[in-house]
Amino acid sequence: MAGEPQTIHGAFREATQCIHIGDREADIYDLLCAAQEVGTHFLVRTFVNRLAGDGDHTVATIMDEVVVKGLHRIEVQDSKGNPDQSVLEIRYRKIGTLLPIGKQSRYPTLTMTVIHADERGAPKNRKKIEWKLLTDLPVQSAQGCDRETRMVFPAMEDRGLPQDTQIRL
Repeated sequence: MAGEPQTIHGAFREATQCIHIGDREADIYDLLCAAQEVGTHFLVRTFVNRLAGDGDHTVATIMDEVVVKGLHRIEVQDSKGNPDQSVLEIRYRKIGTLLPIGKQSRYPTLTMTVIHADERGAPKNRKKIEWKLLTDLPVQSAQGCDRETRMVFPAMEDRGLPQDTQIRL
């Protein structure tokens, strides 16, 4: 009807154009399910170690077995603001994650790509970078993971984040 506010569904010609990008506080199972339900996508930095696969493993134990599939070099600042470089080891795998017990009747199991970007070596003047990302975007190579890390950082930076090392991609 004329004069009614436009809904989120009407704001985009195609829902697939919308990607919800968030930091750790956006790692909410309900939000990830809702994004898929309306046909949008998500990319979040996670802090939850969910049950996965057959329920006898967690995402972290599955990812520990994944080999490094590529390297990604980024510019960072140390604790004094001096420029530095870091090399991230990129691992990724599509994993079916299980629901929290209280939500099993409300939501389906989510299959998503888990991306781990871990800094090689131990930096001297800053915290080691260890990113864990979740996405339902297609990732078929380490270069695809580069795209995801390049997308998530500006969104976090615009909010005054990251809460860790200052990173410039």
